[in-house]
Amino acid sequence: MADNRDWIMCQQYSDQMLADGLLTLRDQPATEHTSDVSKEPGNYVVSLDGDALYVGEAKNLAKRTRQQFRQKTSTFFKTFLTRNTESSVPIHRFHLRCTETQVGRKELEEFGIVNVPCRLNKFQLGKRSVIAASSATGGWCELQQHYAGILAQGERELLAQSFVRWSAAPPLRRSAAASRRCLCRSITRIRQDFVRWGKFGCWGAIYIAQCEHILFSPSASCWHRRVRLLLEGGRR
Repeated sequence: MADNRDWIMCQQYSDQMLADGLLTLRDQPATEHTSDVSKEPGNYVVSLDGDALYVGEAKNLAKRTRQQFRQKTSTFFKTFLTRNTESSVPIHRFHLRCTETQVGRKELEEFGIVNVPCRLNKFQLGKRSVIAASSATGGWCELQQHYAGILAQGERELLAQSFVRWSAAPPLRRSAAASRRCLCRSITRIRQDFVRWGKFGCWGAIYIAQCEHILFSPSASCWHRRVRLLLEGGRR
């Protein structure tokens, strides 16, 4: 693969890079949940007898994994008990793998749910394609190391796009190849809609979002409510 530190290449090879990230996560040593866990953002996998059952992401790995291994607040264990009503397996029998993730932890969670696959995840299902592990081309660790520069490139790509009215932009479904265009369309539609409110000249671009299907993005109605409140407040 070409330079992994390039935004466009990261978009083009996103599935392969996520496959590499999943391998990185699964290659971490399995530990007891009582072991020291990083307080950095990252991803984790919960397993039982070597079988990976649940994948998650966290802004603070130590805090989130403590919640997961406390029976009253555990997501995976409640699902496990619901699906195995006669099981007597205690929560401390499960093991944990963790890796720090500076960027892409939500994407890696969605990818892992489908590609492990993880039977105890109840949400974020079916959001990623099934990709053979052999397609991993490397680059995940390099992406984590150089994420700030890559995101800066992405910001420039986004803001360099021409603006179109909401009604003029065709609906797009998200894919690895189209994710950058979807992000651009979401901000451009919102910005041009705001022109119709007559406040664009002094406010400029005011909102940025991402979604899987731009046409039905819940962010649109959320944005309209916020703008209406702002405008009403400005008229008083």
